[in-house]
Amino acid sequence: MFEKVLGFLARLWSVKTPWQNVFSLEEPPDVIACVSYGLDQERRLTNFTSSVVNRAAILARRFPRAVIVFGCAVFAPSSGVPDTSEEERAMKMTIFGNFEISNKIIFAGPTLTTIDESERFRDALYANGIPPRRIIVVDGEAHSPSTRYVWQRGFPSAEIAFELVPFRCETQPDHVMKLARKPILWFGANVARHTLLCLLGMNFVRRFVQPASE
Repeated sequence: MFEKVLGFLARLWSVKTPWQNVFSLEEPPDVIACVSYGLDQERRLTNFTSSVVNRAAILARRFPRAVIVFGCAVFAPSSGVPDTSEEERAMKMTIFGNFEISNKIIFAGPTLTTIDESERFRDALYANGIPPRRIIVVDGEAHSPSTRYVWQRGFPSAEIAFELVPFRCETQPDHVMKLARKPILWFGANVARHTLLCLLGMNFVRRFVQPASE
């Protein structure tokens, strides 16, 4: 019951900019961006990461001219969690391959935080000659307000909409990220981070990284 309440609160908390209200076949997105939560302790894609990639692939079929951009989560060396970005990249590319999509796919590299992720995505897109104008970000319900805040500042000229994965997929007991192992911790952490972003800005928040362990 408590997790259902949290799920309800997460839906209320989430951004209310679904891509269906913004883009169409006549006005399609030019970028589909995949947020990453990394791997679990057994080095498999987390439920969330897998859901994001699958949803991005489905969107890519609908919008075949859109570019897919993704990165892979890494963690501070002090966490003791090894860099598994190449493993994560291979698993994601396998999923995209299974969908047999023709979209251009750009790998933005390892990403440490939400802010770092958006900056790496931006740099990778511009390096490929793609100044994004219309972006679908595939993200989780609880995480989405912070992502919107960061992306609106990183891509001030772009129109940004969201495809949201349900809150229940954002956490799991064997997650490498400690705060993502319990729904209440994850929801609270996302509310706290977004509050700090709004009050103190990105330069303050970028110093914090996800606590992680295997």
